[in-house]
Amino acid sequence: MHSPELKITGPLVAVHTGRWLGWCSFDWGIILLCLWGAEYTRDWVFCLAALFVIGNRLHALGILAHDAAHYLSCRNRFLNDLLSNHLVTWPVGWTVEGYRIWHLKHHRHTGTGQDPEIEMKRETEPGWDLPLSGKNLRPLLLDILGRGILGLLAGFVGFPPAKKWQQIGPILYPVLLCSLLIDAGHSLAIILFYGSFGTT
Repeated sequence: MHSPELKITGPLVAVHTGRWLGWCSFDWGIILLCLWGAEYTRDWVFCLAALFVIGNRLHALGILAHDAAHYLSCRNRFLNDLLSNHLVTWPVGWTVEGYRIWHLKHHRHTGTGQDPEIEMKRETEPGWDLPLSGKNLRPLLLDILGRGILGLLAGFVGFPPAKKWQQIGPILYPVLLCSLLIDAGHSLAIILFYGSFGTT
């Protein structure tokens, strides 16, 4: 006898495409405003502050990618992945399909030795464990000083999509974006954007 399929409902698993797109637009708006301000002022204090604000908004976009990995950005699964790839994951060299495979493994093995999130943390911080202690700021400081740049590579290498052709977008997107910005004389924007992703 088969058990009935478990249906999970509630506000945390509701699909709100308009809200998802609204938050995505808000985050990108803040990022673009910071990049424009940095290019306009060329002030190191502004750039340092922008580094933290952009990093914060990139983390927010990462949360939207997490929702999309659970098919919560759009009811249509094709559109769910199309939107999240173009607006969130491809600009940083990831795919939502690859992240989904990795992240669902985390859900199957949360907190165990097979949890890929714990494995990834321990590769760069051998003593890292849950629960985190507020007394140990070393991992945070090392990430801010640039160790987080490994996350850029981890997403590309550690989250490969199931189909090889899906890797084209996360390669072409950053290359095209950086080429356009360099051609327009906005190299500082590239440094701040990817620098924030790898630090703050």
